[in-house]
Amino acid sequence: MKLELLANMRLLGKASEGRGEDWKERSLELDRLLEGLGHELAEEAVYLWYNRAPGAVLEGEGQCLIARSVIGPLVDPPSGTKLVDWTATSTWTLESTETTWEGVLTEAFETWVELQRKGNFEGRSFLLRMRRMINPNFAFKIEVIFPA
Repeated sequence: MKLELLANMRLLGKASEGRGEDWKERSLELDRLLEGLGHELAEEAVYLWYNRAPGAVLEGEGQCLIARSVIGPLVDPPSGTKLVDWTATSTWTLESTETTWEGVLTEAFETWVELQRKGNFEGRSFLLRMRRMINPNFAFKIEVIFPA
């Protein structure tokens, strides 16, 4: 786990219908809106921003905003979407080694507990960053991000 800066970014997002498992479908829906809003992708990543701690998410509580980092003007987004400006902040970042959705959330919970125990983290929300890997196979790198 490392402490790093997550820079300013504008996020175009849509609520998940669950715990974020629908991130691929939702991100494709967001991609189709970009041109009409005058936006472009800032990076090839999808953010899943949870409003509750990992333990609560594992129990089915809270909400997940599936978002793409975009470059473009501040506009009124279509109904059912949000445009949110993230302010740069220090974050604890962990590259997940899990291969299942439940495993990723469990690993996030264990990391959250460890950060709480060490006194390094007091937040209630967290993010997952899904990054597409360039290799012969379709693969993603999953990062768990906790605002410090």
